[in-house]
Amino acid sequence: MRFLLADDDLVGRKSLESILFSYGECDCVVDGHLAVEAFAKAMEAGRPYDLVCLDIIMPTMSGHEALARIRNLEKAARAPRGWRFLRRFFRKPGGKGRGEVPVIMVSGLDDSQNIAQAYLEGAVSAYVTKPFDAKDFRELLSAFGIYEKKARRNVEAVL
Repeated sequence: MRFLLADDDLVGRKSLESILFSYGECDCVVDGHLAVEAFAKAMEAGRPYDLVCLDIIMPTMSGHEALARIRNLEKAARAPRGWRFLRRFFRKPGGKGRGEVPVIMVSGLDDSQNIAQAYLEGAVSAYVTKPFDAKDFRELLSAFGIYEKKARRNVEAVL
């Protein structure tokens, strides 16, 4: 599994990375612009992300704007023209939905305006407020069909 994390806060980024590490490969960026760039490059390379985590307040581009651009890239990949060659690499999460990667907005903002904007305008999959409980975050991942790597569990069991 591949994950993309976008958070300008080092502590928040490391916290999420430490959780996601046992699930797969994690790419981290510090702003929305770099998140969109990484997402596009992953699609072009035929190695799309299985999950994206975005903070809202970041330099150069907000999480809301980054999410909108990511959804536009996905629409272009599904379009009959344009990025047709990417369609064969684009996977639907869990084999259902509109072929959109699950995106979790992870933010310290818990006001109704930002939450509504994330769900209604950006089609976010989940919204988690900081600070969050690691156990609850893992349960959210399992709801998306994302489970820890078996090989890692075996190694930890031996230790």
